[in-house]
Amino acid sequence: MSGQPTTPEQSAPDSRRAGFVLGMDVGSSVIRCHVYDRAARICGSSAQKVESLYPQAGWVEIDPDALWLQFVAVIKESVKGNWIYKSRDGNVKTGKHFHNFISWQDLRAIELVKSWNNSLLMKVIFSLCSVIWMLLFFLYIFFSCMLNYIIY
Repeated sequence: MSGQPTTPEQSAPDSRRAGFVLGMDVGSSVIRCHVYDRAARICGSSAQKVESLYPQAGWVEIDPDALWLQFVAVIKESVKGNWIYKSRDGNVKTGKHFHNFISWQDLRAIELVKSWNNSLLMKVIFSLCSVIWMLLFFLYIFFSCMLNYIIY
């Protein structure tokens, strides 16, 4: 062996490694981005409100193209000029998205969810989970008391 490093990670000097970390939070209402240096100081920061669409009463959607543009804009504003790679999900041939994203605030399936929650199967599952939780909780308390009794 010549003593040379065998992997790229070992051969790269510290000065060539990334000196910053970019943290993203993409929520249903706000996109946030912070850039941190090695000392965990915030070097750049940006936030932008997500544009929600309301095609009908109770429906909440997010346009994927608009979300992507906002995502990129927030990063550019935080980083101030660093180049990033673009990638998007969608149809390979056309590059267009199949549908808008459906937000967690959407109420289209509310009737279906209510019927599931009111079904006998869900009530049985909930009851069984409650009984199992109670048994495990009482076993935990019992053995905790026994352990304290044995120790003292």
